[in-house]
Amino acid sequence: MAQTVSLDQVSKSFTSNQSPLRVLYNLSLQVEPGEIVALLGPSGCGKSTVLRIVGGLESPSAGTIEIGTRPVTTTDERCAVVFQEPRLLPWRTVSANVALGANRRRGERNEPSRDLIDRLLGRVGLTEFARIHPHQLSGGMAQRVALARGLAAEPEVLLLDEPFAALDALTRMRMQDLLIEVWSDSKPTVLLVTHDVDEALFLADRVVILGSSRPATVVAQIPVDVPRPRDHDDPAFFALRSRILGHFGLGHRAGEGDSGQATRLDTAAD
Repeated sequence: MAQTVSLDQVSKSFTSNQSPLRVLYNLSLQVEPGEIVALLGPSGCGKSTVLRIVGGLESPSAGTIEIGTRPVTTTDERCAVVFQEPRLLPWRTVSANVALGANRRRGERNEPSRDLIDRLLGRVGLTEFARIHPHQLSGGMAQRVALARGLAAEPEVLLLDEPFAALDALTRMRMQDLLIEVWSDSKPTVLLVTHDVDEALFLADRVVILGSSRPATVVAQIPVDVPRPRDHDDPAFFALRSRILGHFGLGHRAGEGDSGQATRLDTAAD
């Protein structure tokens, strides 16, 4: 069952050369049950730090984080994380890697049902690859395994840290379509980190923009009131893209999205 994710005045500092490096300051955000929220901003602005804090992989320096009505715990089992690198175990088959996600939620002694693993592999189009090992997969196939592994935990919150950034453009678009398809099955709450404006608009119900200067905080929240399935050529989509790029002083480049460059904040900022 999807849960609300609430961050209240969250700050995070790291120690660098014995001096504190302030990354986040008084960041407050609420993600509603079943909502897809994209965190958007340039490299180094703290997006992944927010994601890691929500997932219990980092502790905040100040503030509170709750999923539902309970605080986040270390490596919180209510969350599943899909990273940019698939991080599959090379000695385990595709099927066994997917089963790891379910094992994490149920405990090693309670093996997931074969039906669950088969259903997820079918959903991501990998049924015939169940018995092979990760080194035999393409990058896009490996990322599909990582997505299936995350969903095998039946998470209340799915955390996605630029999961498609390393893929070629066509594979990335297919993976975006696939994510919406599998999300539609159980509609977990999703928090997505991305540099790509078009990806944020295609996937999210709301885009949250983090400031580019440290320490970062929320500078804008933009609802994406465009029905799914979404068309990149929809005038409403174009208007939202222009509005978001305007927050980064790039509104004049809003029409360059087809190049795959202007709508990525990490490249556009160079």
